[in-house]
Amino acid sequence: MKKFLPNRFSPPLEQLVTHISPSKGELARIQSAFSFFEAQVQTLHASHILPTAIDKNLIEVGSLLRQTAITPIKHFDVFFIMEGSQLIFSKQNRTLQSITTIQSYSPFTDVSGHISPEKCLQYFVDLFALYYPTSLTNSGQAVNIALEAFRFDIHFVPTFLYESVFLIPEGNSELHWVEADPFKELGILKSLDKQHKDYVTPTIKIAKYWNRQKNNSAFRDFHIETIAYLLFGEVPTAMHSLHDALTLFFTKMPSRLYNSPDVMDNVDPLHLYLPDKLDPWYLYMNRISEAKEALKKGDKEFIEYLISDEVE
Repeated sequence: MKKFLPNRFSPPLEQLVTHISPSKGELARIQSAFSFFEAQVQTLHASHILPTAIDKNLIEVGSLLRQTAITPIKHFDVFFIMEGSQLIFSKQNRTLQSITTIQSYSPFTDVSGHISPEKCLQYFVDLFALYYPTSLTNSGQAVNIALEAFRFDIHFVPTFLYESVFLIPEGNSELHWVEADPFKELGILKSLDKQHKDYVTPTIKIAKYWNRQKNNSAFRDFHIETIAYLLFGEVPTAMHSLHDALTLFFTKMPSRLYNSPDVMDNVDPLHLYLPDKLDPWYLYMNRISEAKEALKKGDKEFIEYLISDEVE
């Protein structure tokens, strides 16, 4: 990543957004990697090596879908969507149970008849290990598949389509599944950008950059984007500038990080999805306060604070 060198011809924060956004070449390489992997998945599915899945069984999700990714991109997320019409989902208990003896469910089923996220993930770890280096992601929600030829990793999320809802592993759980809808999240973001003069997506990108540069990447993209959806959704009047949007984000972030639900109204608050090995909480609050203070000094000072540790 080239070192950021702002010019005097356009607003500095907007220049920073351009600097941290993926290039067309980077996005093209990701698309090539996805197409390659998709072709292999279709071959495996046609050979009945993969479980029963819907026709369009692999979709790109995450920050690439929402165009909130920042460079360099090290991985991208995909849902592998399996048929869930023969399953029963208990939203209260967050459990998924088979009502049939379909053979394709058997590798995932525990002794009580529940579909186990742990078994499901391990099945795909073992399957793709025949072709690529594989492991579980830190979140425990996906299989990390290293496409070494493309220099990208895929986060492969086993997903069941149940009554028009996507169900994905909760993360590091033997039993629990949670609802997800990447297209709902995309719709929320588009609506918020329209309401706030297209300042929400740039705010998310800069917040992710801050998280990487100043916060040891402690928060997941999931935390940052969810907080943005909640905060900007509560503001009835449009943001006047990207500076104002960032100020709102960093001012309100601490309270929202600790006790907010996610956009799918899943039960657990956001902080339960933070990494297991946390820094002391006060360090996060100090880092957020530093960002607010840098913003108060001005856009150029805030950028200097952000890029002070940037390496080329």
